[in-house]
Amino acid sequence: MRHGFSLIELLFGLVIVGLISSAAVPALAGIRDRYTVSAVAGSMAGAHNRARIRAILESQVTELEVRSDSLILRVGTGGSAVPVWSAAGPSGSGVSMTSPSRTLSFAPSGVTMGFANATFVVTRGAVRRQVIVSRLGRVRVIP
Repeated sequence: MRHGFSLIELLFGLVIVGLISSAAVPALAGIRDRYTVSAVAGSMAGAHNRARIRAILESQVTELEVRSDSLILRVGTGGSAVPVWSAAGPSGSGVSMTSPSRTLSFAPSGVTMGFANATFVVTRGAVRRQVIVSRLGRVRVIP
């Protein structure tokens, strides 16, 4: 009566596990890219909503600076603006932002000032999302 496996049987099992895992790795990378890009787009939309609500609640002009390395929220305008919140930008998660950096200003009414619409495009691998900000303060994420 034999208890256990021979060396050849163990090697054969390891080869099968290796083949299966090598086929699964690219699929897992795509899932990770989708999740990361969605999370970054959600954090950008959340920063926009945070700036808009802060402008309304404090009845002050609020600026949101969106850069590839950081998201910065300031109360006030120009040189008198005081930073009140910041977070890592898309590049902190390994996601690239193909759109230029931009500063969005929100009036005390919550409406953005100075532009019609802004679109931020974030990508990683083959995954791409657009964060679109309307002049009326609406934000949406498009796959």
